[in-house]
Amino acid sequence: MPDADVALVAGVPVGQACGDLLELLAGVSDGRSSQGRDHPAAVVLALVAAATVAGMTGYTAMAGWVADVPQPVLADLYLRAGALPVGRPSRSTLWRVCTDTDTRALDTAIGAWTTARRSGRGPAAGRHDPADQVSQPLPADLLRLDGKTVRAAVDADGDQMQLLAALAGGTEPGAVAVVIGQAEVTGAKTNEPACARDLLATLDIAGSTVTADALHTVKATAELIRARGGQFVFPVKENRRALFDALDALPWQHTPIADSRTETGHGRITRRTIRVLPAPPDLPFPHVDQVWLIERYVTDTTGTHLSAAAQLGVASHTPEPELAQVSRILRAARL
Repeated sequence: MPDADVALVAGVPVGQACGDLLELLAGVSDGRSSQGRDHPAAVVLALVAAATVAGMTGYTAMAGWVADVPQPVLADLYLRAGALPVGRPSRSTLWRVCTDTDTRALDTAIGAWTTARRSGRGPAAGRHDPADQVSQPLPADLLRLDGKTVRAAVDADGDQMQLLAALAGGTEPGAVAVVIGQAEVTGAKTNEPACARDLLATLDIAGSTVTADALHTVKATAELIRARGGQFVFPVKENRRALFDALDALPWQHTPIADSRTETGHGRITRRTIRVLPAPPDLPFPHVDQVWLIERYVTDTTGTHLSAAAQLGVASHTPEPELAQVSRILRAARL
């Protein structure tokens, strides 16, 4: 719970942490009439977000956290939202606003806020001490699409909710990634690529490398990414038979290893290597400048072989003599 002087979220006063998010949440509706409304939806959602980051789970815990937010901080939030402070939102108010909110608009607002903080752009940038962890921009050159099934969340037909998230940040062990946008996948999982394009169309991906699993190795997705100034690194499997066969026929056995990485953990040693070639001119996929083969070998600490795997893929990056470009592909394509 917050102390008597100031409420903190990840070490930052709640008023500062919610301030810029509050501006974005002002455009999110919870379906209530504005007449006679004591607690603006933006204030309630900002407080719920802060309580969640502070570790509160469940509406009772959130309401208890909100009850301990210092009055000056609470009043500041209400005034920023253009309302007069009239007490604190109750547990039922928190529940009502959260359950009635336009989820698509809420995802868009939160995604815009996390994107601004991650990249160091926007009104939040530079507001706090540079030593504050929440002010540090995360790696901005990699964006990963990741589909997940939400446990215990089912629709009227009993089907589990499927979400597709866009995560910004590195894939190396210990690297921090942040969700900058997400959308619900409606219908079959085969609808996920179309959902991904809708999601990418709402994000600033210029200068970023987009990666995903082989389901998203789709021409329309590649076209969208390049049109919006991004790059892509996509794996290729047998579900894209013509493309897979074209890559598999290349002279990989005569292509030297361009880069390798070794990781140790959990009693295993994992070595990943990458071989890279210029894209063939007749490749049946748009905007490909390089093609790659990644091989992964896993042994235990005594050198006993445990497993091996290989993966083919395509990348839109222009070939460069610097090793950094190949390393970027190896980092993005996590086999």
